[in-house]
Amino acid sequence: MLLHFGTRLSRTIRTFFITTACVLLIACGGKSVQEHIAQAQQHISSGDNNTAIIELKSAIQTDPKNAEARFLLGKIYMQTNEFASAEKELTRARDLGYSAAEVIPLLSQAYQRNQTIVGLSTLDTSALSNNATAKAQVSFYKLQSLVELEKKPEAYQLIDEIKALDTDSIYQDLALVYVTILDNDEVGAELQLQNIRKEAPTNRDLLDMLARLYIVQNKRIEAAEVLGQYIKQFPDDLEKLFIYTGLLIEVGQTDEAQIHADKLIKISPNNPLLNQMQAVILASQDEYQGAFVAAEKSINLGNSNPVARLIAGYSAFKVNDFINANKHLSLIAANLPDDHPGLKMLAASQLELGLSLQASQVLSRVDEDSSNNPQLYSKLGYELIQDGYIEEAKALIAKTQNMTNTNQDLTRIGILKLSVNDLEGILDLEKAAKGAPDDVPTQVILATAYLANRDYAKALTLAQSWQKMMPDEPKAYVLEAEAAVATSDYARAQMALEKALQLAPDDPIPNMSLVRILARQKDYSAAIARTKKVLALKPAFEPALMMYHVLHNQIDTEQKGPSDIVTYLDKAIAAEPSPAIYILKAIILNSEGQYDQALNVLSQPNAIDLNSNGYWQTKGQALVASDKVNLAQEHYTQWLDAFPNSYDAVIGRLVVHDVKSEFADGLALIKSKPMLREQLPIKIMECQFLAQTNDTR
Repeated sequence: MLLHFGTRLSRTIRTFFITTACVLLIACGGKSVQEHIAQAQQHISSGDNNTAIIELKSAIQTDPKNAEARFLLGKIYMQTNEFASAEKELTRARDLGYSAAEVIPLLSQAYQRNQTIVGLSTLDTSALSNNATAKAQVSFYKLQSLVELEKKPEAYQLIDEIKALDTDSIYQDLALVYVTILDNDEVGAELQLQNIRKEAPTNRDLLDMLARLYIVQNKRIEAAEVLGQYIKQFPDDLEKLFIYTGLLIEVGQTDEAQIHADKLIKISPNNPLLNQMQAVILASQDEYQGAFVAAEKSINLGNSNPVARLIAGYSAFKVNDFINANKHLSLIAANLPDDHPGLKMLAASQLELGLSLQASQVLSRVDEDSSNNPQLYSKLGYELIQDGYIEEAKALIAKTQNMTNTNQDLTRIGILKLSVNDLEGILDLEKAAKGAPDDVPTQVILATAYLANRDYAKALTLAQSWQKMMPDEPKAYVLEAEAAVATSDYARAQMALEKALQLAPDDPIPNMSLVRILARQKDYSAAIARTKKVLALKPAFEPALMMYHVLHNQIDTEQKGPSDIVTYLDKAIAAEPSPAIYILKAIILNSEGQYDQALNVLSQPNAIDLNSNGYWQTKGQALVASDKVNLAQEHYTQWLDAFPNSYDAVIGRLVVHDVKSEFADGLALIKSKPMLREQLPIKIMECQFLAQTNDTR
């Protein structure tokens, strides 16, 4: 049974006295070796190990074969936890003939702390025959190495030798525990160690052995308690502190774990596993931005553990950084078990990025009974439909049907069905409306479905019943007006909207409905005046801004004069400086051929929304239209880096390749996007590029 930990903290502690030592070595040329050793011993007695090290190094420089100096130096290194240096000096002291009875006990400890297992397993303990207590301890360390190397016969033989020693050393008792361990009796070994602990509660090797046994048994809480006692006794053991910190995280004691992690990070700031620990702690404390930074640092330092990627992806998702959430979670998705929450986060991130097909593939690994998230499936359905994946959307709708537990669920499934021309969706909407007659959004959705399906009679019936049930609801009269307009009954529509405006004169919805009626009657001046009224009340109302632009373009050139749409857009930005308003302004400027002005708008800090398809699309169109071909190519490359399977990004990049006559590059791009290759516009461009390269495929 392997009881040694595989994970080890990098030994980064180095003395900063090396330069000083070199200077002093030059200055102390007059002392003899024995004088250096004598002064070193005085400094050791007074607790000044650093000066003692300088004296001993001076002695060794004068006489490299001085065994005593090397022994004393190794002994100091043991006290300062520099075990690699201690092992080196003690080994040389032994080889140079220093007393084995003094060297071997320390060397065995150095071997154990360095996990020099082979060296420890062959250590000669014969020099300790006159000191049974010391021999028991050294033999115990040797026994541990034999168990580690799975040399059972030698281990049993050594246990018998330790048992025969005339001593009451605790190491004799600890050695006997290995009989139970080798017999695979973990419970018995635990009981033995607990009894020994009562006699020697602070013994380093006992606490270490018991903690390791608890870890093997997956008793994390018990292991953390034992290691907590260990750290109190030996706070400078950084390897055990590292393990203890990890256990604290596992058992949910993150506040205490944070204290120890901070200490370790200061000592070794570039340790990837420590940065992973820090990320886990910060994420558990809802410090997601800090957790993401720590997780990314861990990854960049070479940590390939999927946990680091999971924390990075999770933390990015929590701060709505869907690009990084998708990046990290995609890389470990294959390693995650089906139904893992990380898969749902990945799918949600991909939906936000417009990667509907990938999201669909990810969610296929999530059982509908365990997902409990019909909203996510509904959103995915909409995105699949938008991206043209109708069959995939239909399959998803069938899966979502089993999740309809509420009126909201029925509403969502109804909309999805109608989106793929499944008229049964209206039945779902009618059920939802019947189940929630007082829910205005549900009634509005059903009304919209009736209008979209040109079922105007049902729309009017719904409007009338809605008005009876909720006579003060403006939307009920707006529905009547919309249905009346569809049947060219403008008088009825006008009356219904007048009633709606009496109830809510400042509501933009009935006002914009009236604008549409006026526009259909080609009364553009009245429509513009009404739109201006809406914008005066709600300057950032996007439908009114777009309608104003459209209406102004409908007026005869000699009547309309210069457009003041930009003025209204600037007022909207002042009222609500959201990326959506900036992008709308850029879209309108593009439509008027003002491409440089559009690019200037999109360069504003508040306009940049790297998660918005509209931002990427509008900027790309402006760059291409203004003949900034190289910048356009760079833009579409960045877009594809962020959203590798974005249909619009691929189309934009192909247009640039076409303009630059880079037909081979265009074909290579198409070949690299198999999921998009069957889209008709892309197939047309592929044929065009093949013709240009004389490729008859």
